[in-house]
Amino acid sequence: MSNTCLEWADDNQTLVFRRLKKPEVLELIERTQLLHGALCNKVTFDLSGIDTAFSAQALPLVIVAHALRQRGVQVDLILPGEYGLRTLFTNTNWAHLIAPHQFDESTFDGHHMHATTYSSSPVQQEIVNGVMDLLLEEGHIDRPILGALEWALNEVTDNVLVHSGSHGIVQVTRYQNEAHIVVCDAGRGIGASMRDAFPALTDDVTATQRAILPGVTSGPGQGNGLAGINSIARLAQGEISLISGRAFAMLSYGSGRSRATWAPVAGSVAFPGTAVVLQLPLNVHLDLREALRFQSPDWEPWDFIDARYEPEDGELTLRLAEERRGVGSREAGHAIRTKTENLLDMSPTARLTIDFSGVRMIASSFADEFMGKLRLALGVATFDERIRLIGLDPSIEAVVRGAISQRMR
Repeated sequence: MSNTCLEWADDNQTLVFRRLKKPEVLELIERTQLLHGALCNKVTFDLSGIDTAFSAQALPLVIVAHALRQRGVQVDLILPGEYGLRTLFTNTNWAHLIAPHQFDESTFDGHHMHATTYSSSPVQQEIVNGVMDLLLEEGHIDRPILGALEWALNEVTDNVLVHSGSHGIVQVTRYQNEAHIVVCDAGRGIGASMRDAFPALTDDVTATQRAILPGVTSGPGQGNGLAGINSIARLAQGEISLISGRAFAMLSYGSGRSRATWAPVAGSVAFPGTAVVLQLPLNVHLDLREALRFQSPDWEPWDFIDARYEPEDGELTLRLAEERRGVGSREAGHAIRTKTENLLDMSPTARLTIDFSGVRMIASSFADEFMGKLRLALGVATFDERIRLIGLDPSIEAVVRGAISQRMR
């Protein structure tokens, strides 16, 4: 068996994957070059033999599949043989995006935001808000890190709408102590966009290096998106990598050491778009003003917490009817309790109003997991001082008080 990560099967239509890891994205591009100019009208991506997969590699594969379909090539997919990986490909929506004629769109709602397409600002903002909810619900997170991730996600997803001329695909995964953001598009690439303003940047590597400098933009306004994301990754000891056109870059700042890799994409055909990957630790202290020091001297962070939960009087308000997970399960109760604890930690002097208005029924398991465990964790004095409940109808109030009473026995 070949040691290469990819090889063509005997039918010359099936691309067999041995692995799907970060360095192999470049080999994928080289291999698919063989299809350019060929008469082949169908190709199969055979992933049955892979033993691991991550969004940083899967979403570029989605972009390659999209580019092939745009040229009239049908792309089929053979899922991994291992059950967990097969489920991963369907739950994350990778399977649907690679071969939409074979696989339905994912409806899985788990501990990540599955790969989602967008092509307008309203949908983009809905995605960003959904990611912030996810990060708040899945575990402890400090406000500066949440703000940094929100800023980075807004910038990189907006770049797709402004510069690429294509729709975008975004996926966010929260691990215990790390968040991974992957944003891809099938557009013109950073190099081509930069050459609109800087025609002398004839190669994509140089153009991409220029694009991460503060204040550099390919159009009107001040371009700080990639520069800010790189600065956030550096101060948080994270990693940013991207592939765009003929440029590949990996900027890693972990363990207090900086490592930068810049390389041209080999072969005669460029990657058909851009993929940006941000890996950011969640357990580090980050000064967002320092990370974004190129902003106006008077700039003050204004984030998802300000917009969603803090009215002008400085108090917090959580409206249960607007929460995405609902109030019908213990899992939802755990998510809302985790979010509540994060909100209280982020604003240690604020009082939190939990508004039940519009909620007509709640599960007793939700009430126990949310209200019962929250009062037990905070203690009676802190709960009564910092938590205010409003908008409960008599039946819901009875369920909530019953859950609290049973937990406090």
